[in-house]
Parts: sequence; C-alpha cells; structure tokens
Amino acid sequence: MADWSYCEYRIAGEPEELDRLFGIMQKVENAEGGPWLWALMAEINGEEAEDARGQWSELKREEDCISFVFEGAGRTYIEEWDEVCDNFETLCPYFEGVLWAYELAQKRENPEKGWFPNKYYLDMRYSEDEDDETGSFRTIEDVYKRIGELTGTKISSEEDVEALRSALEKENDDTFILIYEIEDIQKCESCDFFQCDREAEGDSVICRVAVLMNTPQRKKLIKTRCCNGKCQIQTSVNISVGEHRLPPQKVWLAIDDLPSDEAARLIHSIEEETQHD
Repeated sequence: MADWSYCEYRIAGEPEELDRLFGIMQKVENAEGGPWLWALMAEINGEEAEDARGQWSELKREEDCISFVFEGAGRTYIEEWDEVCDNFETLCPYFEGVLWAYELAQKRENPEKGWFPNKYYLDMRYSEDEDDETGSFRTIEDVYKRIGELTGTKISSEEDVEALRSALEKENDDTFILIYEIEDIQKCESCDFFQCDREAEGDSVICRVAVLMNTPQRKKLIKTRCCNGKCQIQTSVNISVGEHRLPPQKVWLAIDDLPSDEAARLIHSIEEETQHD
C-alpha cells in the first residue's frame, strides 16, 4: 500500500540480548495474531500499543544483529523500535525506510558496521512498459548515473534531471522522477524531565510543565526524551481526514520550541486537569 512504509531494520547489541529479543519476536511471530509491532510491545511491556500499526517479515538472527523487513502504516516507527530496545541495556535499532506516498525517506546509520550509508533516494517511472525504479544511493552523482543508465541520456546536474522530467511528461504524464535526501534520525537519549534546574531556568515553559506534571500518577503516564539537547514529552493528538476521525496519534513536543500561545494552552489544560486530580 502506498501509504505504508517499507523499511530494512537491523538491531545491534550484545549476543545474549539479541538472542532474547529474537526469541520474543519468534514467539510473537508464531502466535495467532502474527508478527505485529503492537503485539511485540505488549509482550515486552505488558501494555497495549494499538497505534503501533506495522508488521515485520524475513526475520533473521545474523552473526552480529537481528535483521528484518518492516512495513508500517504512515511512518517508519523508529521511535517504537527504540522503545522496544530500551527494555535491554545494549540493543539499538538501525534502519533505512521509505514512505512513497509522502516522498519521505529516513534512516539511522551505523558507520562502524557500514549499515545504511546512503544519502539520496530515487523513485522514478520513466516508461509505461517498465516497473517503477526505486533505490538509495550514496551520492547525488550516483543518482544521476542511474537515471542516465535507465533512460540512455547524459545526466550530470539538477537541470539535466528537470529537462528529462519535462521530456518524459510530454510523452506520458504518468512518468515522474523524484529525488529526495534521506533524513538521518538520531537516537534520542533518556532524560529526567522532572529535574529541570529551577534557579537556572526559572519560569521557562518546560519547568512550568514539569512542575504541573510532577505527580505520581502523571509521572507514570508521561514519556520523555532528550533530542539534540532539547527535552521533549510525548502527547496524543487527534487527526481528522475529511469527515473521518483517525485514532489519536502520538507525537513528541519540544516544549520550549512551542509558540507562546500554544504553550499557554498546554499549561492551561494541564492546570485544569490538575484541579480535578
């Protein structure tokens, strides 16, 4: 399906922990429900994760990793695989994935092992007689070379690509050439959201939110992380497509990056909830 991602995953870590996770994944895979990510998260965490809508295939225990293909609804689900691996001391997921409907490609590279070094993704249809050509490449020159090989033209610049694109579309408006950079998703670190420096940060939005959320009940519910030096919290948002209301989607918010009006609304909503505790 066009709105589902296609990803190649590899999980690295100590052999004992790889064996444990591989055994759990095999157990889930062979269960009645099949190899769904939500079922794996429920097996590991003991909690339902209904929004983890994706499944794996081609599961292998290789010499230095667990490898598999993963297909997910609407995104690559690297955050959920991070959450799975966070239940182990040494495990970390790496991947390369594409979501064609959104012209989106993502990866997490492992330079030490040489995993997922490519930086550009090509998606093109150059003839009604040929299947779509897709693939990732290390350099933009490699992309140009591949386009030239497929079409028998000399391609060495973005201008050449645009000229070829226009020529192909004149012959068949179903053709396309899409090139996009692969976004590198770094692993976020855990952080103690509730230990912000009150004296240093004073009335910052993140400190005010931390104070409001610092109750035993809420500390169990809230998930936090630190990405690029910014503390984030996870929340749910409601999304509608036309008249259809989708299930709540989990998103991460860097609180101090919120516009002042949105931050004020967030604080107000938490204060109202606090009054009813």
